[in-house]
Amino acid sequence: MSVAEIIHHYFNRPGVGLQTKQSRLQHAIVDAMAEYRLQAGDQIPPEIDLSKILGVSLGTTQRSLGALARQGLLDRRQGKGTFVAENRIPEDELWHFRFFTDGLDPKYLTVFTKTLHAHLVTASGPWSTSLGLDRKGYVMIARVITVDGRRMCLSRIYLPATRFGSLVDGSMEGVDLSNMKLLLRRNFGVTNTFIEQTIHFTTIDTDDAEELNCDAGATAIVLTVYGHESDGSAISYHEILMPPNESILDLSYSGAPVKFGSFTKGIGKV
Repeated sequence: MSVAEIIHHYFNRPGVGLQTKQSRLQHAIVDAMAEYRLQAGDQIPPEIDLSKILGVSLGTTQRSLGALARQGLLDRRQGKGTFVAENRIPEDELWHFRFFTDGLDPKYLTVFTKTLHAHLVTASGPWSTSLGLDRKGYVMIARVITVDGRRMCLSRIYLPATRFGSLVDGSMEGVDLSNMKLLLRRNFGVTNTFIEQTIHFTTIDTDDAEELNCDAGATAIVLTVYGHESDGSAISYHEILMPPNESILDLSYSGAPVKFGSFTKGIGKV
């Protein structure tokens, strides 16, 4: 099937009649990506062509694709078109974003990431307390996490620059920062084998609220994850800001997975 036929199929699948056309189109593309019917690099038909194929207004198509592009799910390239972005995190690579559905047949929700920026931080903070003093500073990578088509988390990862400074010094330009677990393992031979996790509450400021499309001043959870190698040395400090939502987050970690029907759930220590 062509990309247009795949989107048309998902747009008209049963059970979508109560959604707005804009929501139907967004979910059609997200669901097709989640089920690997649309692959990274696939080109979305031109907006006017897609509008005619689906029988929706051009404005609806533009708003739908624009929303997905802002979430990092689509990549708009000037003069070339709109493409499926390569930033989906596979289930077995998820660390701290294992949101799942409730009910008789639970499943992990699809996770996409969009990197906002990555730069060197020289200031001290809780990351320096956790990672120890590094005279070169710390690499900070900020990302927005989209879960099941909704912006759900704001992630900030800190890494010691002496070891990971190549991520921001230009020598690894173009490297994919969406899947940190894979990146650290593949490019640096580093594996988090033990983590500690804490939770506290905070108030969302204006800048973070804008990134998460939520209200400034709302109370949010901050999940802080301290990553260690097998010898106990600290390698990462990770803050995850989560505004109020109705999803369920699996906080178990590592260990052998255990099966509950069709649902595989990790076990471990929090």
